[in-house]
Amino acid sequence: MTLGARPLAFALGLGAGGWLGFLLVFDGAFLGAYPERLVFVGIVAAAAGALCAGSTSRAEDDRWSLRAAAGAAVLLTACKLALFFHPMSAVGDSIFHVHRAQVVQRGEYFFTSITPRPFFEFPYPPGLYVVVSPLWNVFRTDMEHVWLLRGAALAAEAALALAVYFVVFANWRNRLAAFCASTVTLLLPVGVNTICTSNLTNSFGQSMFGIGLATLLWLHLASRRDWILIAIGSTFVCAGFLSHFSTFSVGIPLLLACATVLWLGRRPEPRRVAIGLTVALAIAASVSIAVYYSHFVPVYKKTAERVLAREGAEAERSMVAPASTKANRVITTVWTEFGAAALLAGAAGGLLLVAARAGDPLTLALAGWAGVVLGFWLLAILTAIEMRASLAAQPLIAMLAGLAIARGAQDGRATRFAAAVAIASIVLHAVSDWTGCLGIEGFWRI
Repeated sequence: MTLGARPLAFALGLGAGGWLGFLLVFDGAFLGAYPERLVFVGIVAAAAGALCAGSTSRAEDDRWSLRAAAGAAVLLTACKLALFFHPMSAVGDSIFHVHRAQVVQRGEYFFTSITPRPFFEFPYPPGLYVVVSPLWNVFRTDMEHVWLLRGAALAAEAALALAVYFVVFANWRNRLAAFCASTVTLLLPVGVNTICTSNLTNSFGQSMFGIGLATLLWLHLASRRDWILIAIGSTFVCAGFLSHFSTFSVGIPLLLACATVLWLGRRPEPRRVAIGLTVALAIAASVSIAVYYSHFVPVYKKTAERVLAREGAEAERSMVAPASTKANRVITTVWTEFGAAALLAGAAGGLLLVAARAGDPLTLALAGWAGVVLGFWLLAILTAIEMRASLAAQPLIAMLAGLAIARGAQDGRATRFAAAVAIASIVLHAVSDWTGCLGIEGFWRI
């Protein structure tokens, strides 16, 4: 690929301009207050872009540098923010989150929520609500608070994308792979679907956890004071644990699996990362349990009894529906949340890593990561335990797909064509899901 920084910026700007024009025209949004909201989005995006440009040094080749990735992240996040500001954008359960945040504003932090049918109870940590607390009184109406909560979730996802860039480039020294992985992170449908349906705490928590894990996965590259990286990684992991129960439940086995596979690598560098992951897990889990999860022992006991009794097994949409029903549900959901192009590219990226970088610390960690995600998907089929592992898979699939696309773009004509098709499919799938948040039936589900 020979695409330079300016053509890339032109292509991204043209796409963003077309998207904003569509939003203005759709349902006559230009006739109301929506244009004023877009002005606000533009100001925020310009400020964020200037901040990113000022805080990143100019590289000799800016085509796929951190500055380019940051620019793409700002632009894509602005497009999503404009989507959720639209008057026809789905509200989902956002008002539920506003009410929970109002409870936190009154000083109450310990409460529970329930799953879909048959309504199992589980703790509902308030990490997202605590983070937005300093800005809460700046906004007045419930809808403004919805925008605040969604904006925080989108900002966290953008930060996760940049963390993905850092960890990929630091480990594999491939700027194109890092750029592709970072951008694909923001284009995968699972991200916008989660925010559109307003599972905002899960989105925010998983982004925090992902940033922490990415920080820990370049410990072997820190020559000195790696305790600083462990402290930063532990803080973000703990923030994720204290934002959603699913992040806590998936995150603990995920960190354990990554550390185990790295330790089995039997080389100093992977084992150094394994020790860091173990220390971070011990800190984050201990703090989150002591601060929050230890207060819900009666809830765990009651929920476990109901799960073992298989309550609601006869319901088609139940979490304890027949395995065949749940298998179809899981496969359909995964296909929808990632799309064929991202899944196939991710599989190709995995094969490339096994062939060329099998002993690499990041490769070993991704193997443990993939095992946990697949395990939770299987668990969702065979049991009543459903932990939304797809969000945990978002950066995993983005990194693998980004590597495959980059390698394809750098090789022969046939592989370049395949990479271009994959990119086009991922972008079309993303835009299709964005329009789905406006009530328009998706036009691209491949």
